[in-house]
Amino acid sequence: MDVANLFRSFTFGAVTENIALDSSDYCPADYAEHVEAGCALEAKYLKTGPWPVAELTARAAAAFQYYELFYPVGIKGRAPAVIFANGTGVKVSRYAAVLRHLASWGIIAIGTEEEFSFSGFSAEMCFRYLERLDGEKTLQNGEANPLFEKIDVRRVGISGHSQGGVAVINAVTETPHADRYCCAFALSPTNPGSAHELLWDYDAKKIHIPIALLAGTGFFEDKVIISAAQLAELFASLSKAPYKLMARRYGVDHGAMLYSADGVMTAFFRWQLAGDREAECLFSGKEPELIHNPLYRDCVIEERETP
Repeated sequence: MDVANLFRSFTFGAVTENIALDSSDYCPADYAEHVEAGCALEAKYLKTGPWPVAELTARAAAAFQYYELFYPVGIKGRAPAVIFANGTGVKVSRYAAVLRHLASWGIIAIGTEEEFSFSGFSAEMCFRYLERLDGEKTLQNGEANPLFEKIDVRRVGISGHSQGGVAVINAVTETPHADRYCCAFALSPTNPGSAHELLWDYDAKKIHIPIALLAGTGFFEDKVIISAAQLAELFASLSKAPYKLMARRYGVDHGAMLYSADGVMTAFFRWQLAGDREAECLFSGKEPELIHNPLYRDCVIEERETP
């Protein structure tokens, strides 16, 4: 028996959630060198950004174990931040390359070792830790805090994959810091029906910030975590979002969506949190570049006109 490829099945009523058990990294450390880009802007933001990156790790309570944070070195002023919500059983240390990549583009990235993130509570704790880190001169170990007054807690976004996609929605609608998030990016979120059976309920109708919903087409439509129809239904429910994006990456399975859409995700946060006008062209304007990206299907963008 190959223990590196075991699957544990949790069954609730008619729903079965398959969770890969694997002690290795969930995404290749050099994924950005091998993931295909379908347009110029996706290719640009899939590459490593201009900032060198440093890492900070601090102990956290209970199942969170650690706050793991990657930050750009030498950025002027305060940097925006993105909180990552983990998929089922996928600790942030198993996809640290994704956070490191985002940090290279001038955005602080933080996550924990939480394995069941659906409620948004681990994201809430990350937000609280960012606030503390920005306000304290020394770290827990007494060393000087390199991020003292370096974090812009007014510009915080959130990303999550699979169960973490559920956490994204719950974090921006149900947690104490819900109204503090600027934008959200959900990768292959568990569909509402399965989430309900798993007691991971969420209500996307409450979302009032810009949000992107991306998923993979997979190789077999009945094997995906969220189908085209379910993604479209979830997208339609976002009636309060000032900007919303839906797209499916062709031929990519559920797990690989964690990093395969990273060029798009990085550009989205560069636009929303850093005001990057070039990144904006991927998502907005008369001809958003993503609409014509051959690697994506069912791409729909809806944006309210600003007064």
